[in-house]
Amino acid sequence: MYVKYERKKMVQLIQKIIDTFRVPSIVHGDNFDSVDPNLVRYFRTEYGRNWKSALNEHLYKLDSKEALKDIVD
Repeated sequence: MYVKYERKKMVQLIQKIIDTFRVPSIVHGDNFDSVDPNLVRYFRTEYGRNWKSALNEHLYKLDSKEALKDIVD
């Protein structure tokens, strides 16, 4: 039973590592429908004409942090 659990955790770890190297789909598009409108408004106000790239970078960093946090757990 312990071997089965250990194998399952190892598979999950490998899948999370692979997921960290994938590029999120939000980086390639301007589809901000699923993003909080207040966050979009903040980035438009703070970054001006470069708000889309700044928001994409922010979302990418959040996604990367969540993936790394999942690996540690």
